[in-house]
Amino acid sequence: MPNEARLPGLLGAVVLVALIVSGLHPHDRPTWLLETLPAMIALAVLVASFRRFPLTPLLYLLIALHALVLIYGGAYTYALTPFGDWLRETFGLMRNP
Repeated sequence: MPNEARLPGLLGAVVLVALIVSGLHPHDRPTWLLETLPAMIALAVLVASFRRFPLTPLLYLLIALHALVLIYGGAYTYALTPFGDWLRETFGLMRNP
């Protein structure tokens, strides 16, 4: 199986692991569920339609990256993400005034 054919499965596994890890101790479980639900639905739809409606590797990559952003935001809530705090401190920005 060529590497290009393995990419969707690998990305799906990465997203699934990130989803599980982020759900272990989220900052707020109802918020986590609401913010990660689109990623869960997308993962289920992509798995169900993989054989009948394959997408390009680039599209699978972009969907996975977007899902990871949703999962990261869901774990902390977007207002409390450590990356946002780091950006604020590093560049002297105001965040969520």
